[in-house]
Amino acid sequence: MGLSPSMRIPTIQDLNETNFVILNKINVCENLPNTTHPLLIAIKSAPDHRLQRNVLRLTWLKELTQHHIPYIFILGATTDENLLRDIALEDLEYQDLVMGKPIDNYHNLTLKVIFLFAWTKTYCPSRWLLYTDDDTIVNVQSMFQFLDSVRNESKSAIYCHLMQGNPVLRDPNSKWFVPESLWKSNVYPNHCSGGGYLLSPNVLHLLHEASISNSTHPKIWVDDAFITGIVPRSVGVEVVQSAFMCCGNGILNRFNQSIALLDMGREDQFVLNWKKIKGNSSLSAAKKSKKLTPIDRISRFDRSGHILTKDNKTNEVLLKSPTEICNIWPAYRFLHLNIVIGVCFSIVVLKYFFCKVAFFKRCCRIRLRL
Repeated sequence: MGLSPSMRIPTIQDLNETNFVILNKINVCENLPNTTHPLLIAIKSAPDHRLQRNVLRLTWLKELTQHHIPYIFILGATTDENLLRDIALEDLEYQDLVMGKPIDNYHNLTLKVIFLFAWTKTYCPSRWLLYTDDDTIVNVQSMFQFLDSVRNESKSAIYCHLMQGNPVLRDPNSKWFVPESLWKSNVYPNHCSGGGYLLSPNVLHLLHEASISNSTHPKIWVDDAFITGIVPRSVGVEVVQSAFMCCGNGILNRFNQSIALLDMGREDQFVLNWKKIKGNSSLSAAKKSKKLTPIDRISRFDRSGHILTKDNKTNEVLLKSPTEICNIWPAYRFLHLNIVIGVCFSIVVLKYFFCKVAFFKRCCRIRLRL
């Protein structure tokens, strides 16, 4: 059976685009006071999932930022102009969005992870990476304890909820469909459930290099199976069962025993599960507390994408340039144009007013002399 256009195998050009970023956070891992836990948390999110991101900002991300642990939401690109405008405003408020160049859709999820690996190698090269979905609840304290227990181990491993003997779906109507022409076996290699996994800087480097290598194939769009199954097997990285748990009864007990709870639902369902863990008062307190802005982050936006680089000084200069600021987004251009017009008009009115006042004073002095 042939592949639909959306199910094509990534080309060299597609892989090259994973080295380009549209909306960037340059200094997210720099100058942080917490050196005990060298961790970055990257949360996979779709461009239109703002409500879900807000729920996370009011729940476990509140606790995370108290420990000065950096996090980002990873987005793919979108061609929806209204959505881009919304993302721009959201990022101005929270400064926690990173957007790669691959278009955000299900069949580009493998490219989205490869982009994240390239981004992390560039901006957070010495940090462990925890990659989660935006419907995952992370037990921050358990994560710290687990990281302390494994960070000095010499073995190359990915830590996650292990999937063994997971069948390959051959139903063309399934979004997980993979034809036999691409993957002949009826099962995938051992791999992680996509809800979350943890890996060291060295393992991240190995997986990134292997994922873009011509020797690692097929580069299927089922990102869990490819990134945490096919690729690790090709470079001798072990997939280790760890305390990443899925949904189920007794959520409080499961949370206390886990690093992360997967598949916790969207928006209202996620909030309901959070209240079962932390109590009804937790969200009220979070809403009343200081707005979540973890650090002063340097942002950069290029609509066509700019290559991942650690040249912070260049980026900072570009960001401070009025031209760069006005060109960040179409919405920003109109916004800044209106501001400029308004300021110029105000200056003209004020100058006119002061000139009239000065003229009136001169007239009064002349009359007094007469």
